[in-house]
Amino acid sequence: MPKKGEPEQVDISRFKSEEDALRQVEAVRDRLHQLAKLVFESNDRNITYLSMFLLSAIARANGLHLATVHAIETSNPHAAIPLIRSYGDLVVTALYVRDHPEYVDALTDRRRDTKSKRRSIGSLITAVTKYAPGIKHVYDELSEGTHFGSVAMWASWTHKPDTEGTVTYASYPRWRDAQRDPLVMAGWLIELGEALIGTVEATVGAYLSQAPAART
Repeated sequence: MPKKGEPEQVDISRFKSEEDALRQVEAVRDRLHQLAKLVFESNDRNITYLSMFLLSAIARANGLHLATVHAIETSNPHAAIPLIRSYGDLVVTALYVRDHPEYVDALTDRRRDTKSKRRSIGSLITAVTKYAPGIKHVYDELSEGTHFGSVAMWASWTHKPDTEGTVTYASYPRWRDAQRDPLVMAGWLIELGEALIGTVEATVGAYLSQAPAART
């Protein structure tokens, strides 16, 4: 039986318990609500496609956030991992829009004959790698858990401690490591939430403020 194959671990030393982790996760969601107010009040309250994109991204982040918290609370890695990968998609797209605000045009219409073409998630990841050098490896790991690969294959099987070759099986969702895995998921929620918050703030500062911030 292979070693555990969950996505790369994040810093879980900040958490005292699963309850503490979820409290910290909720604090990030509170900041997302404040972020929406920042976007609404930018650009003299004139709504543009760019500000609409940012507000839609915040709404999607909230939805993914709530669903992932439920997956953590119900010990459901089959839901938590795909949801976190979707959150990663969102953050990567927001990072790309931060540097290429015209890309919002490609997101407003799904027809194939539109002038602006959407890029694949792989090309978006390549484009933002300089800001997030480990994103491709992490995304690949999350994809392995989203599709039916080795993570899904072994998620229901756990080696029984103090035995040789004995495993347990569960037909219901559960963590392979109930102490570590929910903290890893919570850690990803926090890191992705903070990344989105920073990206939205930078985008507002660069394009929607009275005095645009200098880009570095």
